[in-house]
Amino acid sequence: SRYAWFVNGVYVGAGSTLTEGYSGGDTVTCTVTPNDGEDDGEPKSATLVVENGAPVLAGVTLGPDPAYTDDNMLCTPGSTTDPDGSTSFEYTFRWEINGVEVVGASGETLASTNHVKHDFIQCFVTPYDGADFGAEVGSNVVEIQNTPPTAPVVQIEPSAPEEDDSLICVIDEESF
Repeated sequence: SRYAWFVNGVYVGAGSTLTEGYSGGDTVTCTVTPNDGEDDGEPKSATLVVENGAPVLAGVTLGPDPAYTDDNMLCTPGSTTDPDGSTSFEYTFRWEINGVEVVGASGETLASTNHVKHDFIQCFVTPYDGADFGAEVGSNVVEIQNTPPTAPVVQIEPSAPEEDDSLICVIDEESF
């Protein structure tokens, strides 16, 4: 018997096994022509559509770490692979603060207005290859640290003291 393989109607090889040259959504046909050593018999074919394989996300990183109360948080997907050879992916993001989903937060950045000191932040990413969603992957957990206060404007008065003047350290209240 002779084997002929076709992917989307295009001949791609012979032999009883096809190991490459197709991906999710492709129509693959195997045609077998029997031969008794002298004559060919009637060819028979089988056709199937290859299922799409879901993309696989290797990891997710949340930063900055350490993070402070005035930091926006950035969720970064790691490398993504696809058994069908896709190289273009979209991602959906989900955020949790202290284990509770943040309603309305869906992008790669979580604004600092969403958290306070000692909150625990984690993001989750789901890859999409245009046909199927892969498994959701969680990031590292980051605890929000207290942002140190900013230094005030300080001046000494009088600005041109004489030897017997008392010196006063003055904090500019408007600098807070």
